[in-house]
Amino acid sequence: MKTIECKNNWRNTERYLLRLSGMHRMIPLQYYAEKGLSALIAATPVKTGLTANSWSYEIVRGKGYAQILYLNSNIQNGIPIVLLLQNGHATKYGGWVEGHDFITEALQPVFGELEEYVQKEVTKI
Repeated sequence: MKTIECKNNWRNTERYLLRLSGMHRMIPLQYYAEKGLSALIAATPVKTGLTANSWSYEIVRGKGYAQILYLNSNIQNGIPIVLLLQNGHATKYGGWVEGHDFITEALQPVFGELEEYVQKEVTKI
C-alpha cells in the first residue's frame, strides 16, 4: 500500500481538480455548435436545398459532460435523407449511388479547433 503524506494543505490541488471537472461548463459550446452548423449547411450536397436547410443542433449538458448533437429533419418516407447522402443508397432501378462522407469532412476542422481551445484552457489551469 502506498500513502501520500502532506504537511501543507491540498487547496491548490482541490481547486485545480474542481475547475477541471467543471470545464465543460466554461467551453463556449454555442460558438462551436453554430460554427459546426454552418459547416454542415455549406458541405451538404444541394439539389433542392431542403436537406442543407434542415440542419439544427442541440447542446446537452449532464453531470460531468456536455455534447453537441446535430440533427437533420429532412425525412422522406421514414428515411433520413442525410443518411442516404452520407452512406449511399440503391436506386429503384437497381443501381447504386455512392455516398460521400461530407459530415466528417465538415465537422473535423471545427472539432479540431474546439480540441485546441480545450487544450489551451486545461494547460493554463
